[in-house]
Amino acid sequence: MRRWEAFCHAVTLGLALLATAASGYALLRHGVMLPTVLIMAANVVLLAVVVARLWLALRRQGDTTRRAIASAVVLAASAAIIALGWAVVAHFVVPWPATVADAQGVAHGTLYLGLAAIIVATTLLAQALQWRLPRVSRRWRQASAILALLALVSALLAAFLCLVVRNVFDLVPLLAIVAFAALALRLICEAGLDTWPANVFVLPVNTVVRARHSGVAGFIVLALILVGLLLAVGYSYVDREASQARRVAHADLATVADLKVQSIAAWYQSHVLTAQLLLDPSVARVEIQALLQGSSSPQQHADVTQWLRSMARANGYASVSLIDPHGAVRLSTGTALPATAPVLRDLEHALRAHRVRIDDLYRDPLTGGIALDLAVPLRLSSSTSERADCVLVLRIDPSQYLYPMVQSWPMPSASAESLLVRKDGDAVLYLNELRHRSGAALTLRLPLSGKLGVPALLAVTRDSPLAEGLDYRGEPVLAAVRRVANTPWFLVAKVDRAEIYAPVRARVALLSALIGVLALAALLGAAILWRQRSYSAVWRELQLQRENTLTEQRYRRLVENISDALMIDDVHGHVRYVNDRFLALYGYTRDEVIGRHFSEFSAPQWRDLGRHRHRQRMAGEAVVDTFEYQALRKDGSQFWAEVHVSTVVEDGRLIGTQATVQDITERKRAQALQAALLHISEAAHAASDMDDLYRRIHQIISGLLPAQNFYVALYDGVTDIVSFPYFIDGHDPPPEPQRLDEISLTAVVLRSGKSMLLHPNTPHDAEKFGGVMVGTAPVEWLGVPMQVQSRTIGVLAVQSYDPAIRFSESDKALLQFVSTQVAAAIERKRTAAAMRDSEEKFRAVFEESPNAIGLFAIPGGRLVEANKAARDVFALPHEQLLGKTAIELGIWTDAAERQTYLATLHANGSVRDFETTLHRHDGDIVPVLYSGAMVSIAGHDYALSVMQDISARKRAEQWQRHYADILALIMAEAPVADVLQRIAHFAEQQSETAGVLIQWQHGPTQQEVRGGKAQASMIEPDAGGGLPPAAWASHVSEPII
Repeated sequence: MRRWEAFCHAVTLGLALLATAASGYALLRHGVMLPTVLIMAANVVLLAVVVARLWLALRRQGDTTRRAIASAVVLAASAAIIALGWAVVAHFVVPWPATVADAQGVAHGTLYLGLAAIIVATTLLAQALQWRLPRVSRRWRQASAILALLALVSALLAAFLCLVVRNVFDLVPLLAIVAFAALALRLICEAGLDTWPANVFVLPVNTVVRARHSGVAGFIVLALILVGLLLAVGYSYVDREASQARRVAHADLATVADLKVQSIAAWYQSHVLTAQLLLDPSVARVEIQALLQGSSSPQQHADVTQWLRSMARANGYASVSLIDPHGAVRLSTGTALPATAPVLRDLEHALRAHRVRIDDLYRDPLTGGIALDLAVPLRLSSSTSERADCVLVLRIDPSQYLYPMVQSWPMPSASAESLLVRKDGDAVLYLNELRHRSGAALTLRLPLSGKLGVPALLAVTRDSPLAEGLDYRGEPVLAAVRRVANTPWFLVAKVDRAEIYAPVRARVALLSALIGVLALAALLGAAILWRQRSYSAVWRELQLQRENTLTEQRYRRLVENISDALMIDDVHGHVRYVNDRFLALYGYTRDEVIGRHFSEFSAPQWRDLGRHRHRQRMAGEAVVDTFEYQALRKDGSQFWAEVHVSTVVEDGRLIGTQATVQDITERKRAQALQAALLHISEAAHAASDMDDLYRRIHQIISGLLPAQNFYVALYDGVTDIVSFPYFIDGHDPPPEPQRLDEISLTAVVLRSGKSMLLHPNTPHDAEKFGGVMVGTAPVEWLGVPMQVQSRTIGVLAVQSYDPAIRFSESDKALLQFVSTQVAAAIERKRTAAAMRDSEEKFRAVFEESPNAIGLFAIPGGRLVEANKAARDVFALPHEQLLGKTAIELGIWTDAAERQTYLATLHANGSVRDFETTLHRHDGDIVPVLYSGAMVSIAGHDYALSVMQDISARKRAEQWQRHYADILALIMAEAPVADVLQRIAHFAEQQSETAGVLIQWQHGPTQQEVRGGKAQASMIEPDAGGGLPPAAWASHVSEPII
């Protein structure tokens, strides 16, 4: 056996063994399934055939009987495979595993198994024909070669199908296909060089004699087979891409429709709930009654007006109107309620309704505006009348939120749009403005029986999530339709089919061109091969010359047309060649570049490093090949570039280097912008105060663009004042706060909410803000609004007084992008500062209160917070005091009073000045006034308890009663003169005691409270003071107090 023949046997045997092992493993791993069993059977037959071929080749002289038996076995196996394949094609058996359950998977499975049957049958038949005895003639060998070619083509189609389907079963059939294709290719070669298609690639022995009969038909047939194969592959690819584009479009449309429907439903429901809260008004009830009766005072009228305005601002209403039972608008804010409003036409129904009435979108015939009204019947009196006292009409302008949200699209699209429709009799009414037709809102109606507006018709006639047909323009579209919950509206999200299939059409055009080129190449190749058979030597020479010419032309075109700049220099670093891109990038002409040292085109700070690396590279040392540096243009400007350097070797000798240069300025800018956003976020947390935050922001923006003159302006909407908390300018001092209506560049940006790049010293730009500059006029002024949730809170501005420093539109876009993060950082910092200030004030009041205050968690009744007075009462550290209940502290002396206190708290939710006696920490019993209330903090329930010690007041009352008894005794037992003398003597002796009594009666002075003396006098028993305040808690169901 020759070496080449042995190699072919080894390859076919190895592939057959690998395919059989893979199919066996799949059969064990995934269980018994018909496709796997068929592939396993085919692989076993293939392995048997390959082994038989090897055995017969080693014996050299084959036995006639054994060859006949082998041929019979092969024919029987082919018949079985063909029968199974036909059963699959006729859908008598399940064609594909359950993992591909869709229609496309079934089609792919059926096609694959049909091709597999053809591959196996034709390969085995071709092998049987070659084993036929006696020695096969050319006719039988030609038939065997054609069958093998058919098997090879089918294998290529099946392999492409496996690559298209891509599932876990693809590896097994793909290996089987490769194994059969290898055997088929081997059979084509063994059929003989005098059979087609092998003779196409072999030169005839006598070119002159056989030039006329050189097999032109064979070339044409082979070319047609290749073209057919290309067409089949192209069709499969196009069909798959079209299906994929359709699925992606449906998924995108469904996602957009779902999101918009959820947003509309949430917006609609929020307004309904807000209106329902007004059915029983708790605010301005008396004022509204007075207004309706005509007896309201100016203050009451102003209060109701303010209430309506606050309601309109808080909920975004276009107007809020108060209508009396006679249909007169008694009070209104915002736009006037038109006389054609549905609520005015059916006022009686609105007055007798016990719920919010919602009028659908309608157009005002006078103003042309579209509105949505919510009528809220207000019952102000306590009577049980069926009619309400008045109607509150809340008017919503859909152009403020609803229409923009419906008309927006989350991704760029030339035809996509969202429609809001409802059924209007026997037609579909479009509720919003359309992208491709103006003035359609509430005016465009399409009949339900028409052919146009199919997606909208389907939306209102049947529940179909996806639709396809002609839209209102007559254009074919794909659409997703959804019903908006709790409304008569339907949302249609659609996109033109032309846009969906545009990428596919582009690919089809490209693929068609490619197939045409390949088909032409196949025909030209056949002609070339045919001519090569006749003129082999001449053709080879011409081909070599042509290839050399094409290679040189391709290289020149490649060098001249690549997107990167190319420079070639010699061993000394002098430039020998540059392409056109290099000249355009650096701004030189070719004559100005050739012969100069390459380092002259680098920024000065990079030149020494570039020369050093060039010397190392010429010396053969290891040097980095790709790096970044700053390049220098002819006009002196610098830009960041990425360069890749490689050595140029010619005839084994190093002659220089070749460098490709790519401008990465935009990439560097994007990296700097990303880093700036990160630094802004970090600054918002790291800054110690607002001034520190402004300084950090200034430093960050200075790294992005020239910002030597920079300021931050903040707008206070309450006072309508613009302040300048941070102002760095080389010419003017910080300006004073100013009103928004004053003429300034900052006010222009604040009012418009748009970024501006101006030259304030020119008359043209001065007109844009209505005046002239105050102070030094900059050469250029760039200002961008800082917006938080569509609200402008201030302005970031940079100025340039140097004509050499200019700002561009990209600088404006960059600063506008950064301003969003800056605004968010400033808002977070201001909010955090306000919260800290509020917390510090509350803590100061809480801690310095002379009364004992405690906060107990509900349920459980455990102390979670206590002030200093409470800690002094219990004589316990703060850490030990927390977590204890009132029972654990043992403060109550009378269980009956405790039960009375709990009952009052349970009934009223609060208790004030409950007089009782409690235990001190030292065991004394003192009288106190106990107050408590149930509060909710951050969603949790607590009991707030405050105790005031009244022992001093009790003792003062006791002293008063004692003095009264003594005075009465003196008056009864002695004469008047003696009585007066005793009274004077008694008063003199008790003067100090009387002073203490006065103090007990009136309490400590403010200075004593601040100095701590009053509290000490209340704590010390020897001083006559009472028990200081203590904190107590209460629970309405558990005995914790």
